Amino acid sequence: MGDMEEDLYKALIFGNQGINQGMILENIVAQMLRASGHELYFHEYMYQPEGNTVEKKYEIRYIIYMKDLKYEEGIMYIPVYMTMMV
Repeated sequence: MGDMEEDLYKALIFGNQGINQGMILENIVAQMLRASGHELYFHEYMYQPEGNTVEKKYEIRYIIYMKDLKYEEGIMYIPVYMTMMV
């Protein structure tokens, strides 16, 4: 085992890996959606349609996040626990 693998192994054993737990949750949700046959797209906060492009590319856009359910400016914001209902 190389030095890097050994360091990672020790960090996992002692629980001090300093990982981004949000990143793990994001990946879990993405895998669950893909396993259910959904295609994934990434939201860009600064998105502005250009020229004559179709402004509404999708019927409803979803953002999965950690807050309460809301619908705002054509985007459905859903809490993580509601992902299975999409």
